[in-house]
Amino acid sequence: GANQTNKGQQQLPADVEADCQPIDPAKQVEYLAFAAAHEVGHGMDDSSGFMAQNGQLPKYGGWITYGASVQPVADAIGADGRFKDFYKTPEQKRYILDKLQNAAATPPAAAVATPEKAAFDEFEKWFKLATASNVFRRQGDCDTIKIGDRIYHEAYSRVWVSYLAAARKQALTGYQFRAPGEWFAELYAGFRSKQLKDTHPAMEWLKKL
Repeated sequence: GANQTNKGQQQLPADVEADCQPIDPAKQVEYLAFAAAHEVGHGMDDSSGFMAQNGQLPKYGGWITYGASVQPVADAIGADGRFKDFYKTPEQKRYILDKLQNAAATPPAAAVATPEKAAFDEFEKWFKLATASNVFRRQGDCDTIKIGDRIYHEAYSRVWVSYLAAARKQALTGYQFRAPGEWFAELYAGFRSKQLKDTHPAMEWLKKL
């Protein structure tokens, strides 16, 4: 169905809130019309600065865009139980920061069968998923890369973002979780395509645009 990728993986949580499910999930949305409305949505967002002003609020996904300053992402990784044993020495912290910045990075040596090595291996798996193409379209992978109550990933080359994991329970598409601008444009396209119920929480502000 529309909620699955072509490989059959769930794009969204199994328990998307009832108010946020499309009016007719079985209906094939006219792709060109949806895509055109999506582009109109980008234009509206860009000209009004809507997501730049509101995106960090929970009702708009709770987005943070890190730009060149990825230290908060590194610190979130270091605070997670899976990775904390590889976020102690300056060399380890430098390695994680370099990886996030897409810079050449040589990992400091970690002895086999130590908590440090296990944490390094977990970080490498996390990083591979968090930078993978279309990770936002795969609910299982998003669950895996979640840190605390947020999902962190590389939206575009060297552009890291995070958003509230709970926002996916109000999702229309997986693609809306690529970046703040896509979140807005996909919901706007859903609104213009008459796929959003009147009770969808986004209708409150979509109707005012």
